[in-house]
Amino acid sequence: MKPLRLISISILAVMPLLADRCDDQGTFFRFVQCVVDSKAANFDKAAKNAPGKQREAPSLATNSTTLVDQSKAPDLFGVALDLVDPARGSSQSQGVVVSATAYSVVAASRGLDALKPEVYEKNERLRRISFSLGSSVPDDAKKPDGVKSNVYGFKYLLAGSREVHSMKAPFEAENDFAKEINSLIAESAKDITNQKPIIDWLFVQLEKRVPAPREEADFILNQLGEKWQETFRSLTDTQREQLLQKIEVASPNMIKLRGKLRAWVTEVRNRPQLSLAFTTKRRTLDAGNDYRVGVIFDRGLASDTFVVANVDFNYKDFTKIGADTRGGRAALELRQALSGNDPITGAAPVVLSFSGEGNWMTNSKPIYVAQAKLTIPLRAGFELPMSFTYATKKDLIQEKDVRGQIGFTIDPAKIFEALRK
Repeated sequence: MKPLRLISISILAVMPLLADRCDDQGTFFRFVQCVVDSKAANFDKAAKNAPGKQREAPSLATNSTTLVDQSKAPDLFGVALDLVDPARGSSQSQGVVVSATAYSVVAASRGLDALKPEVYEKNERLRRISFSLGSSVPDDAKKPDGVKSNVYGFKYLLAGSREVHSMKAPFEAENDFAKEINSLIAESAKDITNQKPIIDWLFVQLEKRVPAPREEADFILNQLGEKWQETFRSLTDTQREQLLQKIEVASPNMIKLRGKLRAWVTEVRNRPQLSLAFTTKRRTLDAGNDYRVGVIFDRGLASDTFVVANVDFNYKDFTKIGADTRGGRAALELRQALSGNDPITGAAPVVLSFSGEGNWMTNSKPIYVAQAKLTIPLRAGFELPMSFTYATKKDLIQEKDVRGQIGFTIDPAKIFEALRK
């Protein structure tokens, strides 16, 4: 399949906010074609915004806002700050953890543009490997393990892919689905040639402007022809948005095309992923060091709903002979996007999640934990996770534990991508 056709397929899936990308076109008619053929949205962008990428600190970190670890790290690197513990009146930073992929390290060492589509797609395997490094601050220095610790982690995606090549596979194989999409592209091109209603609308919008068009023929020749860039700049933001909507409505086949591509991207995003993860929390003095190794499984149940499971072996060593503890851990999370979720543009949604955890360690009674969390996107690349956690018993202390935690996460890849627009 020709690369140009493949790009066109992914592009036609979405058209919002394309106006500014096509404002350098010489005429209105070239502008319309640019809107159709623009690189505003594609499979590359959909893959970059695929779910399952953990921006929060590992669950083992003290005061992490998550009970359940995700199957991958952000594409480049992520920064997690655990800011506030309202239940204890704490408003100071409780720690910071940075996660990075092997891809980001290799790209930086070679001077590559990590977000460039061809570079991004070629190095999918490097994004399967990620590392975490940071500090973890206790909420109570009087507890047996209440000392500052360092957090180290490693994660490898064993199976599953929500990457660009998975989304492109049917089109490269030229199967029946690809043929149907090609047919819709051809029909969309025919539809879009019917531009008369759009021209009539523009004529009405601009007839009170100076210089006003004397008649429609003059309007088409000048305002939509050689003076199109000047005409375009005179439109308000609202009018530009309305113009894009009218271009889309002019092609019913384009709407159908968008729906089918959205469904396909959603199917790929919902595919299961399985990862191997190792995390350690190392403390000073004789507070004990924690080690956790296990697997992470996640998959989509619907377009906006995901389930994530962790199954781990935990080990905690002490310098005192016979004090070491070991055992198993299982955790499950159900995550629901509440708003703003678009599988192709990747608009960050508000996410509500519920999770539970069980810990069965030697020399200790079982510990069961439940958590409710709301993650709010602030701007591209910035999120505010707020969690409320209840535990039946804190480790080594015979008491129930209830806490609220507010964090702050940064995903530079999303920030850099937004700045390119």
